[in-house]
Amino acid sequence: MLKNIFTNAATRLREEMLYEVVAEEIDNKVRRSGLWAKAFAMSNGDENAAEAKYILLRVQSLRDEIEEQAKELKAQQAAQTQQQTESKAQTQKAYPFLSHKDMQKIEKDCSTEDHISLIKHIHQLGYRVTIQEPYGKSLEQTFSVQLPSGKMTSIKDKFSFISFVKTEILSS
Repeated sequence: MLKNIFTNAATRLREEMLYEVVAEEIDNKVRRSGLWAKAFAMSNGDENAAEAKYILLRVQSLRDEIEEQAKELKAQQAAQTQQQTESKAQTQKAYPFLSHKDMQKIEKDCSTEDHISLIKHIHQLGYRVTIQEPYGKSLEQTFSVQLPSGKMTSIKDKFSFISFVKTEILSS
């Protein structure tokens, strides 16, 4: 007599589907040679007994395949989660958290168009800004900005720089 391996309805339904797959394989004359040989050997050459044994072995083989696929999927998901965690940590390291007070200072600097104070405040966040020639109050200034990630960008004129800060820092 078979041991009761059916613990609940969901398990019984999955088990039935596995037997159905095996039945379709047999109907289509698809047989796994290694399993058939094992079933035949276990049945001492009795073809009918080997057929029944093969069905049991093939169902177990399908269970094993599902279990291995589930392990692979779980490992892939764990790797993705780890990668996302590392990416998030990198982003947080590259773009430090802005306190409400920091945001207010930067917003004030943007609204007053005080690009010198703005440079000082974003410097604390890991941004490195260099003003190229002509230096001073000229509207022709070029700002060379190194983001916390290390990426460099060049921005023409103070208004574009202020717009960049609004987009890059205040909008994120």
